[in-house]
Amino acid sequence: CMEQVCGLRALYEDALKGKQQQRGTLGFDTTDSSSDISENNTLIHYIARLVVGFAENQVRLIADHPRESACLRLVEFVGLCCQNPSLSLCALTFDFWYSLQSRLQSNEDRRIFRDVYVALLGALVDHVQYNPEDMESKDDVDQFRDEAKDVFMEPFDLLYGEYFSIIFGAFANALQDRNWARVEALLFALCAVGDIASAEHLNADFFQMVNAFPNLPVREVPIMRRTLSALLREYSSVLQSKVSIQFIGWALNFLLEGVWQFSDEVNSSQRMGGEFASSVPGEPLEAALETAEAFRDFCENSSNLLSRHQQGADLVTDLVKACIDKVSTLPYQVVKVVMLGLAHCVQALEQNQQLQQQFESNYDTLFAFCENRLRQSLMEHVRDASGQNTSPLTTPLQAHTIEQLISHDLNVLDMCVKPFDGKHIHLFLLQKVQQVWELSQQILMQFANSSVVVEALSSLYFDMFVGVGIHRETQQFLFSMMDLLTQYFGNFMHPPVVRLISFIVNGSVDRSTIDLFVSRFPTLSTQILSSVSAQTVQQLQNHSEMMQHFFRLLIKVVHVCPQALESNQQVLEGIFGLGLAALTLPDRQLFLQVESWYMTFLGSGISQHHFNEIAGPLITKLFVAMLVDRETHYGRILEYFKKRHALVLQAFGLNVLMREEFTRVPLDEKKRFLRELNQTVSVNQQQLLIGRFLKEYDARYGGKGSQQGGNEDI
Repeated sequence: CMEQVCGLRALYEDALKGKQQQRGTLGFDTTDSSSDISENNTLIHYIARLVVGFAENQVRLIADHPRESACLRLVEFVGLCCQNPSLSLCALTFDFWYSLQSRLQSNEDRRIFRDVYVALLGALVDHVQYNPEDMESKDDVDQFRDEAKDVFMEPFDLLYGEYFSIIFGAFANALQDRNWARVEALLFALCAVGDIASAEHLNADFFQMVNAFPNLPVREVPIMRRTLSALLREYSSVLQSKVSIQFIGWALNFLLEGVWQFSDEVNSSQRMGGEFASSVPGEPLEAALETAEAFRDFCENSSNLLSRHQQGADLVTDLVKACIDKVSTLPYQVVKVVMLGLAHCVQALEQNQQLQQQFESNYDTLFAFCENRLRQSLMEHVRDASGQNTSPLTTPLQAHTIEQLISHDLNVLDMCVKPFDGKHIHLFLLQKVQQVWELSQQILMQFANSSVVVEALSSLYFDMFVGVGIHRETQQFLFSMMDLLTQYFGNFMHPPVVRLISFIVNGSVDRSTIDLFVSRFPTLSTQILSSVSAQTVQQLQNHSEMMQHFFRLLIKVVHVCPQALESNQQVLEGIFGLGLAALTLPDRQLFLQVESWYMTFLGSGISQHHFNEIAGPLITKLFVAMLVDRETHYGRILEYFKKRHALVLQAFGLNVLMREEFTRVPLDEKKRFLRELNQTVSVNQQQLLIGRFLKEYDARYGGKGSQQGGNEDI
């Protein structure tokens, strides 16, 4: 079969040649030649679809016998179809290349197809190249690029370093010919494998191309700027150990220039009512955002190199100054990303003790700029509220309401904090926390009902606390923030409060913070429980994450200070009640968290009195819920009771049996529960238990238990 299919190659090549020859005769006999070309197009497509479909069906046979002549010829035929000028025919082969590469067992087998994969690489580069004389085809090429990007990885998986050498040869020729469309297509081929290329793959040919990047005519060829920006982002982590600080400086400034250029196009498009021809594929805002993200990632990955040199510190200072002068003209989405990149650069200087002065100076500049923006936005809101500001709200951040503007400014300020981990500069950053505290109170007073503003504010403080760490100097701010948020929300179910509580629960905090938290726990838990009590089951389900954090917090409190719970009966009853409510929700993770809390609490040495008076009656309800649900792990808690509280289990078991809900428990579960209960009590206690049960059961059904209750229950 393979031989027969490969026999079609001559027919395919003849049709392809005939199509090319007839194209040359169009000026002489348009009607006949057009008809012939159409017939040849149809024949070419039919043959290509047949060959590719057959090869896909036989890919396992090809992979098992790669040295068979027919297999090699068939793969070469598929490669020939990929070289067809038609983008759709080339895309038709993609699934075959994926399947073949995944099935070939060894590198030796793969090397058999080396020439085919080299030809595939050349065909892909040809197809992703834009035609400067036919920009109407740009959308088709864009779509093909999206589909083909992953296919470049197939030849790379075989060629590795040779991949870059092949690209370099074509790159050098294109540079010599000043064929910038070809250069840009080759940059795209490099970018496509950036995710999987490691440092050992990057050979001398690759770095010869890198050294040529600063001399490329990106101003004259705008599409090249976007591709080169994406390439720098993909290789940002592996470039740092191989390039100079001068190259880092060029790359960061190049990326910033791209941000300015594409952002200017965004602003021009808005001024012209959206009718603006972008210099690159896609929307200009998309290009600006992608370039800003490349800048951010390159900044983050360059931090080690920047921290080693005085030149790095000078470069950071220049970047901060350039951005502060220009950033106000950028779209909001872009501002956030650029500021985060700058913060990574500034934070890098903090790693070098000799650069501390420049670190603090640059960080003060960055933070002050963002803080002043926020203060100006607040002043604008005050003028609006007083009626003094009659002009419509206009801002380069593209906020349509004052609430959006405030939240934007808070998010931008947040970007200055994110890179810090609290290991070295917590006291320096603490000063910034104190600076923003006054602003936070003003913001909450004016925007308490704005979810976007409060969410942005809480995110800022959350990242600040992550940056500075929780210790004696910062814990008061943490709890003050929690009090302030609770005051304005009226409950603890709001996401910002959840984040702060989760930070205490999951973070690494010192003993003084835990002690302070425990001292406030009765008040805190009462507020949480009052928030929950008014919630319906559906509402509780929406707050599942909050409840998980709360029970993690309870476990932590039990470990540190169990008497904080045992001494407050009202709080303890509320917690058990919340646990029961949580167990009614279809949330597996929440159930396991509640169960863990019960096990931890029961193992904490709680007194018999508190157990009998508080825990027993409430856990009776718990067991009924668990018995009805076969999927739960109630057996773990039940086993614990059997070993530790046999007498309580007697009364507890009777209470379970007498509840109405027990009638819904499946018969085999009832038997299992009664057998386990029976093993923990004496014969006299058994008689007492069964006697009381029958008496209550008979009373419930008016002496007609056997008729109405059914023999099963009896």
